[in-house]
Amino acid sequence: MSNYTFLIGCLLFSFFFGYSQEKGDPDYLYQDLNAALEHPDWVYHLNLSKNKLEEFPKAIFAFQNLKTLDLSKNKISLLPAEIGQLGSLEKLDLSRNELSLLPPQIGELKRLTELNLEKNTLQYLPEEIGGLKNLEVLKLWANELEKVPREIQQLQQLKVLNLRGMIFDQSEIDKLSEYLPMTNILNPSPCNCKP
Repeated sequence: MSNYTFLIGCLLFSFFFGYSQEKGDPDYLYQDLNAALEHPDWVYHLNLSKNKLEEFPKAIFAFQNLKTLDLSKNKISLLPAEIGQLGSLEKLDLSRNELSLLPPQIGELKRLTELNLEKNTLQYLPEEIGGLKNLEVLKLWANELEKVPREIQQLQQLKVLNLRGMIFDQSEIDKLSEYLPMTNILNPSPCNCKP
């Protein structure tokens, strides 16, 4: 009976405390760019949030297997066109930066399922946003958008579109509902702002 108790104890310990993730493990989360650069092919998840970054680190393009990238809560104002080179990317968090525009190459991230652009200063989205065919979640909360491009209707996998904290003309809100009938649209505030 004591072997059985020991086995149950081991199982419970591993359940509650998990296992130690090591570099090279596809689930390992790198939080240091220099450590990640030691083995670029091992990097699947990278979190550089809250690093006071003012520029997008070009070294990130060495990580061709990168699936999740968190650059939130920095001071990045420009996303380089090379962003399209990160073809394995599935989740991209650029929230709480200083982005005012996105390069058209954002549409080349064909595997992207989640894109978080909350709390930037985006005034428009490029038409190429429609190229993100696998996108399921698009968070645009608290930007300076007044409308989204018609190409957004190509995002047929989109489950959630967060547009809270912005003022859209009611006709733009109606168009979004027409473009994306199966999407949960967290609406911006309506406005009859026509001059």
